[in-house]
Amino acid sequence: MLPFLQFLNSTERLTTDEGLCTPSQNGTAPVSPPARCPAPCRCSRTNDNIIFADCSSSGLTNLPPFFTEEQNSTVLEIFLPRANNGMPYVIQAEIEGLNLSNNKIQSLEEARLPKRTRFLFLDHNLIRKLPVSLLESLEFLTRVTLSNNPWTCDCTALYFKKWVVSKSILVLDMNEAGCGPDMPNNPGLAERAILLLPDRELCPGNTGLYISLGFGVVIFFLVVAGGIIAWTRYKMNVKVWFYSHGLTWVKEKDIDRDKEFDAFISFSHKDQDLVIQELIEVIEQKDLDIRLCLHYKHFLPGEFVQSNIMRAVECSKRTVLVLSRNFLESEWCLLEFSAAHTQTLKDHVPRIIVIKLPDLPKDEELPKEIQLYLKNTTYLTWGEKHFWNKLLYILPRSESVPKPKFRDDARLQIPMTDLSA
Repeated sequence: MLPFLQFLNSTERLTTDEGLCTPSQNGTAPVSPPARCPAPCRCSRTNDNIIFADCSSSGLTNLPPFFTEEQNSTVLEIFLPRANNGMPYVIQAEIEGLNLSNNKIQSLEEARLPKRTRFLFLDHNLIRKLPVSLLESLEFLTRVTLSNNPWTCDCTALYFKKWVVSKSILVLDMNEAGCGPDMPNNPGLAERAILLLPDRELCPGNTGLYISLGFGVVIFFLVVAGGIIAWTRYKMNVKVWFYSHGLTWVKEKDIDRDKEFDAFISFSHKDQDLVIQELIEVIEQKDLDIRLCLHYKHFLPGEFVQSNIMRAVECSKRTVLVLSRNFLESEWCLLEFSAAHTQTLKDHVPRIIVIKLPDLPKDEELPKEIQLYLKNTTYLTWGEKHFWNKLLYILPRSESVPKPKFRDDARLQIPMTDLSA
């Protein structure tokens, strides 16, 4: 009934009659056991039905056991007298205030305060540190006192200082909460207000760390910025260098992104009927995405043959060698093989695809460099089973066709001359 009575008493211009409580069946009001206040504290009730435990000036060196154990409930019963016959009636209220001032308490490490603590007075004790867990658990504080305690001022007090600053409105004696008189590691901080201490004075050992961290962060961002600029400007060169040194995460397609042709077809002019009609034309019909570099289409007139060959190999992802007896007798064909082999060693990418024609001499009759190459790599044989499937599988394909640097006119229907002559 208490809230109802409080409402009646606080309401103006209200006329009421005299309300009487209903007596119990035996004619006496029930009486509960007396409320238990944590010894040696004195408990009182405020107007908001809050119990305030006053443990001040009690000679305490430690917290009362009630405040060091996990409490299932901090609700206590309070007996209030009745207005007419003096018979008490019972209300329940929760402990939300604690006064520990003017004692000799040294530590609050074992404190288990009520979760809804609103008032906490700790001034005039011997407390040196407040546990972080205790500070974080007190979410409902409205008033706190901390003065006249020998607070330890070192690196461990940084969080305590941060907490005091964040609760500056609640801490009534904030400017009087100072360091203890005995500060052997830093006597210059003795009895100085914690609130006014810079972090570098409170924890001088961290100054060098902060400088190092700041310098490291600056260097890190400079390196990252430089790396981004270098990557943007020299991306392809960097990828080629990484790939050539065995870093396989750099994809081959990235290295070959700017190459104009997928394959350079190297063959002797004496085999042109077979190669053009039964190889080149078939490739172009079967897969339109494969871009071929061909002597008769893309070699620049007036240029040295060596220059055309080197440019064709460098601008192509693969060099297809149509290996025959005529090929071995051609000086320029062997030069094309040598250029492709050099490019393979330079890029660390297999650049050569060998197609052996049936008229090729025995292996022991081949030039030594070609013998060595055939022993260490696989090759295709003209007319073998699944020849076209294998060839089309290993030939690269262009995602986008760049503007050619070679002459790309319609196929020149002119007889080819022997370049080796």
